[in-house]
Amino acid sequence: MSKKGFFFSKFLGSQKKKNQQQEVTWYSLSDEIDQLCQTILFGIKIDSHDAQQVLAASLYIKILSTFQGVLLLVEREMIQESKTLLRSMMEAMFALAAMSKDPKIATRFIEDDHTQRLKLSIAYDDLPYKLKKSLKPRLAKIINSSLNGLVKPSEKTHDITPLTTEQLARIAGLQEIYYSIFALLPGCNYLRAYELEQYWNGHTSKKSLLGLIHPDVSKSDAVLFTAIKTIFLSLNGMINTFHINVPKEQVRLIQQFRKLTRASKNKPGKSAKQSRRASARRA
Repeated sequence: MSKKGFFFSKFLGSQKKKNQQQEVTWYSLSDEIDQLCQTILFGIKIDSHDAQQVLAASLYIKILSTFQGVLLLVEREMIQESKTLLRSMMEAMFALAAMSKDPKIATRFIEDDHTQRLKLSIAYDDLPYKLKKSLKPRLAKIINSSLNGLVKPSEKTHDITPLTTEQLARIAGLQEIYYSIFALLPGCNYLRAYELEQYWNGHTSKKSLLGLIHPDVSKSDAVLFTAIKTIFLSLNGMINTFHINVPKEQVRLIQQFRKLTRASKNKPGKSAKQSRRASARRA
């Protein structure tokens, strides 16, 4: 293991360039898509009094930022970690897509934020006095600032139904993606036992620790495929929200994406290693 750290070992450093060469088409496509997204972002005019436009632009920025984070982690061979970011990216995409279909969702989105912070307020108020007093002044100040202006439970005039990612996906007409690709990604808010299996070779012997030092990088193409698809869906949301004409560059990139997907022997969900073995058997 490298002295520099666990994941950033010499093995990863030597594999990074090799992986980029193997996935050069996916990486180059990702770079072109990122440039298009940035061009669209700086070309739109946002009405600061329009909740739908303000939230859509904010979600779009979050999606682009997370997209770059996914690419960085894939480059570093940190596939499982990139999937966690990918889930966050898709959650924002579902919200953006839903708002583009129904402008009223923007208001519900804001109300839902109020609800979640109200829950935090209730939990904070229920803390024992000694525990509240033990909180560091800076931390307590941050919590109080976050809860500032909230309506107390006794003063609430109506109940607000939480807005879930599943509901947003249904409103956006993307249930198929939600129940398939998204459902299989690692959870952001809680840890599942089966996710830990990704760090092992399937054995409990000491030799299987090599699975930790040399993580599986064979699924990087599936991550990139899903990230790019998420970006295209996000672009559609922006086009619908801001009434933008579909850029010719986007049409070209979508065609390139489809062509690359068809030509690739490694389909999403099937590892590159499995594809190479299949090719060897046919040979």
